[in-house]
This record gives sequence, structure tokens and C-alpha cells, in this order.
Amino acid sequence: MLLSDFVKAIVITLTFISVAVICGTPGQVIIKRFSKEQCKFNPCLNGGKCVPGKIACECPGGWMGRYCHRRCRNIYQSCDRWAMEEKCEVVRTQTNFFDVNCAVSCKMCVADPSIKLSPIPLPPAL
Repeated sequence: MLLSDFVKAIVITLTFISVAVICGTPGQVIIKRFSKEQCKFNPCLNGGKCVPGKIACECPGGWMGRYCHRRCRNIYQSCDRWAMEEKCEVVRTQTNFFDVNCAVSCKMCVADPSIKLSPIPLPPAL
């Protein structure tokens, strides 16, 4: 049997906000969006803005992620090359791997040049 046969719901809890990803039929995923009630408490970090009806916070320059919890940066040194090969666009409908791991090259966020990043890459965000 497939893992999807066993998994009906995955619940991720971040402080007081629960976000449910519910698997119905194979190939169908329903993602819970921010409600007005959740946005009253602004779950966004680093100056991000919660917008009811959106699935992620609006992040200021230098930040990314659902809750603006990740620095805007490329994880891999090969991101510029992958972007030139249009990997960001070609696979965007199938995966967000390049959008997350090559955020600067794929123009998903704008890096803040005043932030000094470690030369050691972060682990991939899969």
C-alpha cells in the first residue's frame, strides 16, 4: 500500500496556529489559508504581514517562508546556473524545490545585502 493510503492528515503546529494539510483523494491536497482570527495575532515573524485568505505571510526584504522564518538566500552554489536553465519555471507546477532552495536566483524573494550570511550552506528545505 502507498503511504498516502495511511496518511489522512498532517498537522503542523507553530505556536498557537495549526495548519492542516489534508489528503483526500490521491493527487488532491487542500491547504488551509490564514483566517481573520489567526491574523489578529500576526503569526508572521521578522516584520512579516498576515493577510486573511493567503497561505503565507507577506515577507519584507531579506526573509521568506510561510511565516517569514527563513532568510532569503540560495542554498546551493549552482542556483544561478539552474535559473539560467529555466529550472525554476519548468518544474514549478510539480515542486517548489527550486523556489525554496534557490529563492534569490528564482526571484522568490529579495536578499538583504546588509545581512552577512555564513558561507556554509544550509541543509536543503525539502
